[in-house]
Amino acid sequence: MSTAQTPPSWLLKRVPRARSTNDLAKDLAPWQAISAETQEAGRGRYGRKFVCSEGGVWLSAVVPIPGGPARWTGLALAVGWGILGWLRSIPVEGARLRWPNDLMANQKKLGGILLEQSLPDRCVVGVGINIFNDPATDDPELEGVTTCLKDCAGDASALPQKAEECIPFILEGIANGWKKMHDAGLEGMTDALNESWGGKKRVEIRPVDGAPVCGEMVGIDTEGAIVVALPDGGGRSFPAHWIERMVELS
Repeated sequence: MSTAQTPPSWLLKRVPRARSTNDLAKDLAPWQAISAETQEAGRGRYGRKFVCSEGGVWLSAVVPIPGGPARWTGLALAVGWGILGWLRSIPVEGARLRWPNDLMANQKKLGGILLEQSLPDRCVVGVGINIFNDPATDDPELEGVTTCLKDCAGDASALPQKAEECIPFILEGIANGWKKMHDAGLEGMTDALNESWGGKKRVEIRPVDGAPVCGEMVGIDTEGAIVVALPDGGGRSFPAHWIERMVELS
């Protein structure tokens, strides 16, 4: 990509509640962000429900994407990598990424990232992280599946007293991920991302068109495709747009 650039300071607006901060952010200029104490209609990929109760951080930030979206393939992973640096500094035990957009603590989901293009030259980066809230309180099916920062921080005294006090660290993580992508592109981030999965994972790849494939996720290649080692000793690459879903089996 182009020469190094330092992101400017964020301009943040806070509201008590929103249906979706991504919807509120779609008309914002780059380097502006909006957060809500709760979201009534938080969503994940493919419109899946995302529980957003009081005590978490529900935030949408707008970043520029010079050159168009094709040059920013993998931005959600880059943002995850940037926020992961903060989580590991706390430290969060087992902090890692799960492809394509989840923040994890060992095998439990801590948060997620949702990118939506608002205009050709900018992108809305939605981030939701459980800080003090328990998603299973609102959705019992999430029991044992999700966690929150207060339950997985190695040193609870290192946590802010309020969820909103985590926002500057999250915005810094978004900016760091954006800058890394801006300066190096996905090709220059591959090694850093492959260190972020928490080791090799046994996975099931569910292609958009075709039968599921099980194997061991080796990592991603420089174009963002998932590389899987198959039980028969062979290997296969799955471009991201071929994948409907990837499920970690272990």
